[in-house]
Amino acid sequence: MSSLLEQRFCAVLNRLLAVESWARERLRPHAGCTVQFELSPGPSLWLRVGEEGFVEAALPVTEPDLRLRLGPGAFVAFLRGEEHFLRSVERSGSEALALAIAQLVRHLRWDWEEELAGLVGDPAAHAFAQALRRLQAEVRDAAARATASLAEHAAGDGQLILGRPEFERLRESVGRLREGLERLEKRIERLEG
Repeated sequence: MSSLLEQRFCAVLNRLLAVESWARERLRPHAGCTVQFELSPGPSLWLRVGEEGFVEAALPVTEPDLRLRLGPGAFVAFLRGEEHFLRSVERSGSEALALAIAQLVRHLRWDWEEELAGLVGDPAAHAFAQALRRLQAEVRDAAARATASLAEHAAGDGQLILGRPEFERLRESVGRLREGLERLEKRIERLEG
């Protein structure tokens, strides 16, 4: 028996698939395949691709055709953008099915605010959507600041990364050292000869 979460997830996804025939075409070759979404921490969702490219809740199987594991960092990665999210998902199994799902994630657009409005009303859905967009912007800004700070520290006093002028000087020094070593080797060879 499938869970209520699986049934709702399938219902939302199938509404999107009903509107986008290209998405169903991408899934049709994988009819009968089972996908396990491991939500860590949390439950697993089991789905099966139907003949027409729609999805349905599935019973757990020993070895799904594709296992997708969404770890604790997946939510933050999702807030940073779809490419970050896709890189955060661990997968095993059918690469062709994983590629089809990745294309759906990249190109299938869900108006989740409208779906939420149907459950809680327009004002609450709009307020939640605005809060989520602000959170997404803050996560992106924090990631950019952290990256810039790390790069600044690495290139600064820590000298983990050299700036361009320092790198060029080091490269020239290494080149002179290499030439000197080659001359020394030739002298040693002449002395031995």
